[in-house]
Amino acid sequence: MEQVAGRQREQARIAEALDTGRSVLLAGSMGVGKSHLMAALAADHRAAGWAVTTIVANPASATMPFGAVATLVDTDASEDRHAMLRGAVAGFHASLAGRRPLIALDDAQYLDAGSLALLHELCVAGDVPFVATMRSGEDIPDGVLALWKDSAAQRIELGPLDADAVHVIVDRELGADVGAAVVDELHQRSQGNPLFLIELIRAQQAHVPSGLTPKLIELVRARLDRLDPEVADQLRFVAIADPLDTDLPVVDVERLSRLEAEGLVQTYEADGAVFARPSHPVYGEVVRSQFSALTRRFFARQIGDALLARPITRPGETLRLTTWMLDAGDRPAAPLAVKAAFEALGFLEPELATRLATIAVEDDPSYPSLFALAEVRRIAGDVENAAVWFGRAFDRASADHELREVSMALAQLHGFYLGDPASAVAVLEQSANRMSTRAERLNVEIERALFASMLGRYEDVLLAAREVLREPDVEEGLAWNALTNLTWAQAQLTDLEAIDANLAAGLELVATQPPERIAEVDLLHAVRVNVRMEQGRLASALDHAEEFGRSGAPAGLTAFSAANVAWIGGDSALARTLTEEALDHLRAFDAFNALPFTLGFDACVAYAAGDIDRADAAVAEAIARDGLGATWGQIWIGRAQAWAHAAAGRIEAAIEAALAAGEIGIETTHYGWAQLALHDAAIWGGGAVVADALDRAAARLHEAPLMAAMVEHARALADDDVDRLTELGDRFGDALAIRFQAATWSGRAARIDDPVEAALLATRARMMLGPAGLPAAAAKIGVAGRRLEVAELAMAGASSKEIADALFLSTRTVDNHLRAVYRTLGISGRTDLADVLGGR
Repeated sequence: MEQVAGRQREQARIAEALDTGRSVLLAGSMGVGKSHLMAALAADHRAAGWAVTTIVANPASATMPFGAVATLVDTDASEDRHAMLRGAVAGFHASLAGRRPLIALDDAQYLDAGSLALLHELCVAGDVPFVATMRSGEDIPDGVLALWKDSAAQRIELGPLDADAVHVIVDRELGADVGAAVVDELHQRSQGNPLFLIELIRAQQAHVPSGLTPKLIELVRARLDRLDPEVADQLRFVAIADPLDTDLPVVDVERLSRLEAEGLVQTYEADGAVFARPSHPVYGEVVRSQFSALTRRFFARQIGDALLARPITRPGETLRLTTWMLDAGDRPAAPLAVKAAFEALGFLEPELATRLATIAVEDDPSYPSLFALAEVRRIAGDVENAAVWFGRAFDRASADHELREVSMALAQLHGFYLGDPASAVAVLEQSANRMSTRAERLNVEIERALFASMLGRYEDVLLAAREVLREPDVEEGLAWNALTNLTWAQAQLTDLEAIDANLAAGLELVATQPPERIAEVDLLHAVRVNVRMEQGRLASALDHAEEFGRSGAPAGLTAFSAANVAWIGGDSALARTLTEEALDHLRAFDAFNALPFTLGFDACVAYAAGDIDRADAAVAEAIARDGLGATWGQIWIGRAQAWAHAAAGRIEAAIEAALAAGEIGIETTHYGWAQLALHDAAIWGGGAVVADALDRAAARLHEAPLMAAMVEHARALADDDVDRLTELGDRFGDALAIRFQAATWSGRAARIDDPVEAALLATRARMMLGPAGLPAAAAKIGVAGRRLEVAELAMAGASSKEIADALFLSTRTVDNHLRAVYRTLGISGRTDLADVLGGR
C-alpha cells in the first residue's frame, strides 16, 4: 500500500470501511490532499484485483446531463432516461467480471442530476461502495446529500498535516539536511496544507523571492476571481490589516460574512473585540502580492485613518497603525512613533523599531524620542551608540521619573556592558542631585549603591536599601528595587541575616511588576536559589529553580544558579543541562551582561569532565563578549582558567589562578563567588595561603552554614586535620554537597597511612571529581585510568566480555585489570565493588 505522508491513520480507516462494503466521503478544504489520497487508495485496490471506476466531476461537467459519468452511459441508445440508467447499470456490472467493484469519485459537489441518479442506482440500490471527495465549506447539493445519507457513507474530514508529516515531505523534496528553521517556516506558511506546501517548496527550489509559484497564485486566484468587486475589496482590507478589527468603519459585516462562508476569512475574539484574518496565510500572501504600490497605499491609508479616528487601547494597535501609515507613505507623529517603536521591540522587530524611533528623533528630538532610540539600540546590541543616545536623553530629561529611567538605563550600560562602574556611579549621582523628590532620589541611591558594589562597596547597597525600607508607606516600585538589591548584596556578602524574610517580601511583589522588569524577577529567584545553597539546603534550592522554570518566564540567572547547585551536589549531567538552558535564555535576553560569567561556569564544568574543546570554546566566547571587562567575568573566567590548568595537570598554576580570581572577589566584596574559587584552590592543595584568603572572604559571613563549612574545610586541609576532614565530610554529605564531600575524601587519602583506606578514598573522590578535581598528592593514589573504567562498568553489572567489547580489550586484559583493582582496594571480588565505591 502506498503510504501518503501524514495520512496513514485515514488510509487505514478507509481501507477498513471498504473491506466491509461501506462507502466513504472524504471532506476537506482546497489543497488538503483529498484527491491524492483517493487516487492512492484507488491504485492500491486496483492492484489488489478490484474493479475500480474513476469518475471526475468539475464545473464544466456539471452543466451537461450525465456529464461526469459520460463513459458509463450510452446516451444514443435511447431517449428514455430510465432505459439509459438501466443500460448503464447493466453495463457496469457486466464489466466487473467477478471482481469487487469500487467507484472513486472526485469533487462530488459538481455532479449533475443525471450522474447522481446513476450513482444512486449503483451505490445505494446496487451496494457498490464508493470513495468520494468533496470540498468543505461549500453547500452540499441535495442529490449529493441524499447519496451520502442513503448509502450510509462514513464521512472522514481531512485536516492539515502535522509538523512531523510536513518534515517528512520537506525531507523528501529538499533533502534531509534542510535546517529546522526552514521546515518550521514552511509549516507555518502552508499551515499543513499539502498542495500549498508543495508549491512553497517549488518556489524555494526555484529561488522565487515571494515564495509563491505561478501555480499557487493561479489556484488561489481561481477562488478569488469568483468574488464580487465589493466583496473582493473587503478581502483586501483583511489581507492588509491581518488581523482586521471588525469594529472599524471600513468593515462591511455582510460582505465579510460572505467571505467567511466562502472559507476565505475566519473571525475570532480577542481583547474584547472580533478580528478577521485570511483563513489561510497563503490567501493573504497572494492577495497582497497582486497589489500595486498605489493600491496598497490606498487601502492602508483607509485602515490607518479609521484607526486613528478612535482611541488606541488594544495591545499592538499602535504598531499596526504606524505600519499602515508607513505603507501609505505617511509619517506618524513622534509620540505615535515612540509608542510603536516599543511595541515593535515587544514583537522582536528591531529594524522596524529603529525606523520608527529614528522618525521620532528626526521630527521631535525630545526626551521620549531620544530615550526610545537609545533603548532600541540597546536591545539590538549596539551598546556604544545606545550609550550616546541615552546620554542625550539624560541631558534632555527634566521630570524626576525621566531622570530615574534614563540614568538607570545608562548606568546599566556603563556597569554591565562597558566595564565602567565608576561612570555608572557618577551618572546616578548626577541624577540624584537633579531630583526634587526624596522617593525618586532614594530609588536612584539604591541603584548607585549597587554599581558602587562593583568597585568593592557592597556595604553601600545594604545601607541604601535598608534606609529605603525603613521609610513609612514606601511605594511598591521603590520597595521592589530595595529588596532585589538588598538580597543580591546579602548573597554576595554571604551575610544572610533575615534574608529569608527579605526574599519573601520581594517575592510577594513579583506579581505587580511590569513586563520590563522580568529580568529583575529572574534575578530575585536566582538569589533565592543561591541563598538556599549557601544555607546548605541544596535540594530546596533545586526545587525552587524547577518551580520558577515551569512558569515559562525568562530564567537565565535562575538556571545558572541552579546549575551551580547541581554541580556542587555532584550531578554533573544536570549541571550541564541547566547551564545550556541558562545560556539559551541569556543569548536571547541578557539585561545584566550575565552571559560571560555563565560561560565561565560552563567552562569549569566542562574542564572538570574532561570536555576540553567545549570548555576552551566557552572561555573564548566569554572573553570575546568582553567578559574580562567586568568584575563578575574576571572572577568566573579566572576560575575557569584555573580549571584549565588543573585539567592539564598543572596543579600549582591552577592554585595560583584560582587564588587570583578569589582575590578579585574579595577586593570587590563578591565574597560568595570568591569563596567558590578559593575553595577550589584549597582542594588542590593551596595550603595556609588559601585558607587565610578564605578567612578574609568570610568577613561578612553570617547564617550561611555551607559557606562556613567551606572555610573550615580549607583550614582543616592546611592544618592536615584528618579528624576534622572526616567530620566535615559528614556535614557536606548531610547537605547533599557531594562534590565537597568527595573533596574531603581526597584530602584524607593524601594524609592517612593506611594504603588500602587511602586507595578507597582517593578512588571514590576521583569517580566524583574527575582527575582535574584532585590534589597532586591524591592523584597518585588509588584506582585510575583504564582500570577505573573497567571497575565502573563491573559495578554496573557488566560481564568481563561485555566490558571487553565496550572498551575494545581482550577478556583476559579485563580480568587482569579487575584483579589489580581488587588488590588495590583490599576486596575479594566484584560483589564488593559497589559496597566500597558506591556509598558516600
